[in-house]
Amino acid sequence: MNELSSVEYGLKQSHKHQAIFLVLNGLTAAWIVGSLGSALIGPAFAIAALQGICAFRFTKRGSTIGIRAGQVAYLMSSTILGLMGIVWLMNGIMLDAILVMILAGLGIIRVQRMEHPDYKQWYSGGAAALAHLRYTTENEVLASCPSCGSLLGIVLEKLLASDTCPHCSDPLVPSAHNESE
Repeated sequence: MNELSSVEYGLKQSHKHQAIFLVLNGLTAAWIVGSLGSALIGPAFAIAALQGICAFRFTKRGSTIGIRAGQVAYLMSSTILGLMGIVWLMNGIMLDAILVMILAGLGIIRVQRMEHPDYKQWYSGGAAALAHLRYTTENEVLASCPSCGSLLGIVLEKLLASDTCPHCSDPLVPSAHNESE
């Protein structure tokens, strides 16, 4: 189970970084749009508000709606940053263009990372869902031994009252122990 703990820790860290960069990308995109002229300050605030809503929804794990909100926010900010990079590149503002295009590209990479099966499973169901994805086959469920607490993959249709834990050799069905006495 140590492997699962380290995977979960890595996914938590990834999620934390995703949320931080989601906000930073959105603020950068809003700042760039707002700096283009006073007529675009309203749309810049709208972009910032939408990014904030998406980032807030993304930080609240539990369903794929949050992942989709994060992806929409990244796509929106990456599009704005990429377009500005192209405009600046055409106007000879090379360093700024390259930096915002890199930021736009990193946003797209983050969108793709959110589609990883481990991340999606952890995001929607936590460590238990991740363990189920990684350690069970199609018909198995995760269960713990009532005696020693070992995590086991069990096929419920095949579980017999006489089955024992491979770790402690106690019955997996507690009532089976009582019936045999």
